[in-house]
Amino acid sequence: MMFSLEELTALLLGSKMVSAWTDPTLSSHAKAAMEKIEAVLPSQLKQLSEQSPYLVASFNHGAQQQAFSELLRDAINAHYCVELQYQDANEAHSQRIIEPLGMVYWGGKWTLVAYCQLRNDYREFRLDRMLHLSATTTAFATCGNKNLEHYVALVRAKYASQTTP
Repeated sequence: MMFSLEELTALLLGSKMVSAWTDPTLSSHAKAAMEKIEAVLPSQLKQLSEQSPYLVASFNHGAQQQAFSELLRDAINAHYCVELQYQDANEAHSQRIIEPLGMVYWGGKWTLVAYCQLRNDYREFRLDRMLHLSATTTAFATCGNKNLEHYVALVRAKYASQTTP
């Protein structure tokens, strides 16, 4: 397999981002992937990749956020509900059972997209505002109007309607 310099730059930059901005397990997988790619590079590409002008600063997400990230990734993949204690932007506390659907990185902040059983609707929860998180044994199922793609379509439609006269 041969990469162009631009393809290699994109792969290594993405791996560095995952390594710096996720939980330890996903980070270690990104580092292992980078090592495998670098091990088979021709010397010319390897030298150019080492001179990349792209740096990825680690935001050093706290250990609690990293643990939440890992638990949420597992819950998303296995489709099980999570009990969440949360503090919103106004510092109001709430406790909810949620169905985690996906995570979004907003340049410094991770946000969980979930279906909230309390509100019977989609909600977004910032990981840095989560106070406590615990897995449940309750499974959930996605369907046509309750999944990450549906959420994204609703958000796109909302913003499209706000930009058109």
